[in-house]
Amino acid sequence: MNIHEIFARNLRRLRAKERLSQEKLAFRVGMHRTSITALELRKQSPTLGTLDRLATALDVTVYDLIRDRQHE
Repeated sequence: MNIHEIFARNLRRLRAKERLSQEKLAFRVGMHRTSITALELRKQSPTLGTLDRLATALDVTVYDLIRDRQHE
């Protein structure tokens, strides 16, 4: 599994854990909902700034967004 797949899976999982819709997360991060959709579908890669804002909005670390939990 590559980093894009890992990130997309973690983003969906963490967003669901917080019971946030894509729209609510997008509002918290200052993005459009379609950008969250594109990230979750691996059609767009996040910038470092976006990773930081997503981590803050989800109350996790950037590492939590990009780590491969299947190998733990």
